[in-house]
Amino acid sequence: MDFPFSKKETLLLACSFGPDSMALLNMLVEEGYKPVVCHVNYHRRPESDFEQSGLEQYCLDHDLELDVLDTTGMKPTGNFQAWARNVRYRFFHQRYREYRAEGLLVAHQQDDHIETYLMQKARKTRLISYGLLPKSELIDMVIYRPLLDFSKASLKAYCDQKKIPYAIDSSNLTDHYQRNRIRHSIVEKMDQEKRKNVLEEILKINQQNRMETTALEHEFSPYENIPVEKAKNLSEQSFTFLLYLMLSKHSCHQPLSFDRIQQIKQLCLMNHPNKQVILNSRWMFERRYDYLVLTQIQKVVSYSYTLSKPDSLDCPYFSVDFTKGYLKDFVPLSSYPLTIRPARSGDRIQVGKMIKRINRLYIDWKLPSSLRAIWPVVVDKNGLPIYIPRFQKDTRFPRQSNFEIKKSFDYVQ
Repeated sequence: MDFPFSKKETLLLACSFGPDSMALLNMLVEEGYKPVVCHVNYHRRPESDFEQSGLEQYCLDHDLELDVLDTTGMKPTGNFQAWARNVRYRFFHQRYREYRAEGLLVAHQQDDHIETYLMQKARKTRLISYGLLPKSELIDMVIYRPLLDFSKASLKAYCDQKKIPYAIDSSNLTDHYQRNRIRHSIVEKMDQEKRKNVLEEILKINQQNRMETTALEHEFSPYENIPVEKAKNLSEQSFTFLLYLMLSKHSCHQPLSFDRIQQIKQLCLMNHPNKQVILNSRWMFERRYDYLVLTQIQKVVSYSYTLSKPDSLDCPYFSVDFTKGYLKDFVPLSSYPLTIRPARSGDRIQVGKMIKRINRLYIDWKLPSSLRAIWPVVVDKNGLPIYIPRFQKDTRFPRQSNFEIKKSFDYVQ
């Protein structure tokens, strides 16, 4: 088999000890690769320990490094399959960084590809790419799926012919999960002609979608601030693809339902300058006046920093230096000690000859509502606000007067 990576690269292989992953592991070994084998033991089935010991023996026989995550003591929450997937990919990501790996290999095969596509169609999920990709990215991992041209039956036959040890996951034999029902009632009953037709259908849709996304990339990349005037005039499909490109830019892999897409489109159509559509516990789309952005949901963190004399300060949200430049001259010694904190209800500040409410100032600046609760305000010893770094929509994280707002400030956890 012609693998798309070098033998000199450090590769991780996700291995369950099923016939698919054991076939991939043996193919790699026969080609002279030495992947780090990663296995998760959930202890959910009587054969779990047998599978681990069988994999340990195979790796010992072939001088391969095996890394096992034992989930004893971990308590599943919600849907078990979703929880298990999160656990194993967190494990893979941790090992990926520790080994400085070049890729993570997973043994998804042609049946998985078709099942995924049929599930996506059943859920009416709007996507750029349907089924599974031979190569994709998750967080900062490159994921390879070398077996998408192989059926599940052919991989099992390969293991039997080569006498490669494997075990059948008993949970895959039931119809408890939707994927199993699709597998048993549809995919396993497909003849070669039907299988070929479905694969061609997936390929055609993905090729058409890719042509459209290429045009969007030229117009909207790097997807930081999307002008609502442009976005709202896109076709429904192009708008959907733009949202997925924004999600991909931030490694956020969140399927979008038709209703959710319509909610986000309304952000562009409405006159309200500050509205959000929540995607999950971490991410939201936000209308920031003339722009649509994807941003992490912020927990409002109450912070307060005090400087008893002119000094520099570096914190997770900003850096500032009162010992030189404009701020040295602007802030007299009599104003110390200074406090730097977010604005409070009723805060006012002098702007020229006028006294303005800080909340009104934020509106004039078009400061996004999600940032107002954490934007820094410099307060003198009497509790009076005397300086605020100006927000500018074209340079969202400005460095002004020795006061730099950090980009990470927009992702406060």
